[in-house]
Amino acid sequence: MRTAPLALLLTATLPFTATALEGISFDHKDWILACDNTGTCRAAGYQEENQPRLASLLLERRAGTNTQVQASLKLGEDAEFPTTVELHIGAQALGPIALDYMGMGKPNPAQTRALLTAIKGTAAIELRASDKTWTLSSSGANAVLLKMDEFQRRVGTTSALIRPGKQRGNPLLPQAASVIYAAAVPQAAPRTISPANAEYPQLQRLLGQALQEACFPEKDEPAPSFVVHALSDSRALISTTCWMAAYNHGDIYVLMDSDSRQVLKVLGSDFNDYANGVLSSSHKGRGLGDCWSTKEYVWDGQQFVLSLKQTTGLCRGFPGGAWELPTVVSEVR
Repeated sequence: MRTAPLALLLTATLPFTATALEGISFDHKDWILACDNTGTCRAAGYQEENQPRLASLLLERRAGTNTQVQASLKLGEDAEFPTTVELHIGAQALGPIALDYMGMGKPNPAQTRALLTAIKGTAAIELRASDKTWTLSSSGANAVLLKMDEFQRRVGTTSALIRPGKQRGNPLLPQAASVIYAAAVPQAAPRTISPANAEYPQLQRLLGQALQEACFPEKDEPAPSFVVHALSDSRALISTTCWMAAYNHGDIYVLMDSDSRQVLKVLGSDFNDYANGVLSSSHKGRGLGDCWSTKEYVWDGQQFVLSLKQTTGLCRGFPGGAWELPTVVSEVR
């Protein structure tokens, strides 16, 4: 079995068209932030770690002068959620929040303003329904919201959430998402080249160094088969299994000429899916599967271009993660 350290997942990269604005991610204590290349920021807070009842608050704000914070609420772990929860901040009851069948709801503007004030302080934030109570932590919120203000260039201005000032300022304006023109790829089924095929020795020789460096092969492991995906008349994508960890796995992908005689680019070894011109990776942050990181690359006829990069937030018990928190978004045409 091939194994790889988690660091490999974080360092394997592909060339992609640079955007004018680079997204960021940041987390502190019970809060996490992701700002994408359009200038939109999403901050998510959770229940304190190891609390049995799962709750998360998402605060989303687009770039721009007069944009408001939009709030979303999500509860977890119940097979059947209540239809409403009552918001309590300290000793104050602030009315109901309707929930859908997935435990998601939208605080109204007044509740959102109260939540923004509460998470910057120490007042208890509770969501109550019948005999159940969910709590939201404010620990880390100030640092995360300050980072959001810094990214959107609001610090010291009237629109800042933390450290507001009297300046009108020039907050970051919304940026257009990068446009990627996806190239059509042949619909032929991929071709497998096993060790018994006549062309196998040539591929093994061409890819031997990449496999040795990225896949950590073990001596007793059988020689891997290669899978050939046609991209065009002159380009092909070659893949093979590369490594297996406790709860993640990765395949190595290599861009080659259509005759499989020349390696054009080793694309990386953290990918685990390719379909119809889209190369992607998806990895758990831990075995429970409550936090994931995802990347997608689109074939534009010349190279694979990064089209999406996101996580699902902190590892706090939500199956599949609580939210989608991108740092790179694009428009694929």
